[in-house]
Amino acid sequence: MHNFIAIGAALAASVATVVAQNGSTAIQFSGIPQRIRTYQKPQQFQFGGNCPMAAQSYGNGIAPLDEELSMVFRGPISIKQIAVYTEDTTSHSKRTPQPGSHHGNHGHQHFHKHRKEARAEEAKRAVGDEVVATINGQVVSWANNYNGGSSTPTPGPVQQPAASPAVPANAPAAPAAANKNASPSPPAAAPSSALSVSAGTGNFARQAYYNAASATAQGLTFLANNLWAENSAGQTVGNVLGHVASNGVSQANSPTILEDCLIPDNTEIIISSNQACNGGCGATAPMSQAYHGFEGPSKIFIAEYSMPVTGSRSGLNGDKPAFWVLNTGAVNTQQYGACSCWATGCGEFDVHEVLQSGDDHGYASLHMWGNYGGQAPQGVARPMEGTTHKIAAVMTGSTVHVQVLDDGFGFGTEIAGSVVQGWLDDKSVQPFVVDTTLGDAPV
Repeated sequence: MHNFIAIGAALAASVATVVAQNGSTAIQFSGIPQRIRTYQKPQQFQFGGNCPMAAQSYGNGIAPLDEELSMVFRGPISIKQIAVYTEDTTSHSKRTPQPGSHHGNHGHQHFHKHRKEARAEEAKRAVGDEVVATINGQVVSWANNYNGGSSTPTPGPVQQPAASPAVPANAPAAPAAANKNASPSPPAAAPSSALSVSAGTGNFARQAYYNAASATAQGLTFLANNLWAENSAGQTVGNVLGHVASNGVSQANSPTILEDCLIPDNTEIIISSNQACNGGCGATAPMSQAYHGFEGPSKIFIAEYSMPVTGSRSGLNGDKPAFWVLNTGAVNTQQYGACSCWATGCGEFDVHEVLQSGDDHGYASLHMWGNYGGQAPQGVARPMEGTTHKIAAVMTGSTVHVQVLDDGFGFGTEIAGSVVQGWLDDKSVQPFVVDTTLGDAPV
């Protein structure tokens, strides 16, 4: 997140519609331009500042938001639950795209093939052996319990949520520099690698989950720009990604579960998948602990959190909490620096950001197409001390949608496609179709 207004106010009001939907609040950015564009992607990042760029093309669907994304939370914020869902497209989705949209299934249409191949691999192994496979763009492993019988997985309970009050937000700035002499905190509980990989065609399967109360973390990793990268010659690239300790502030030597705590003002937590890059993510910052993000043309990020008012006015973002998703390529190189794809529009969606210190509302905004996009003119109420919001960011077809969920939403192992469709096409929603010329102007 950067201190940057996506476009002028005259355009901003015409990009998103904020409506009351079944007693709750929803925001929809609809009709994302369906055309081929490019952004500048770092090819390598080395000490001394060497960071050659190359044009990366994208287009259709929610691109470039169909690429790997990571979640970012800025304090003051207390995160209670997080879940990431991707659509199970074992065959082409039957969900109806929004008017004027192109429902892009590229990327997930091979899911069924991969799952069948994984089952075939299981059949070759003894029960109890470890199986490793790439499914839905993620490397996952499990103990083989398949003995040649039915390959149809038993789905978990389908989430049937209701809806509640509030609305989302825009753009922040770099966190304070890490102390290069700081000592990592002692090890704590580590996240689990267990993932759910199938929910049935058209439904959304949970790929990652975190629960602060039960100290549960599956399929994700807690990170921060807290690792000082400096080589023996004294060359540095500044702060890069490192594991964050359970208190959300200190460094950790290995993946650690975030405890139920308050992330302080001017502090950011980054959440990526639990799949380490190991050279497979393209350019990453030297000495960084980089991980893959969450990819796919249809995905949902859901978080429950509170944003207590601290009254702080220190730093650039005192008392301005936020929740956003960002292209993982940006966080893996230099989130706040020149060696990043961010400035040329590799994709960011600010789900709920407080823009003014102490404000009681947060806002939603879209950064794409050379950082053109839009900011919703109305805001979602900020959940103060003692209250929480459950907010979903849905990205599918050519639509990015924010839904404030009912308190009873349970973060189950899957969400029925019909529930998601209800969020997208409720008759009370009158989404504005984004002008297809947006982003054609130079940055």
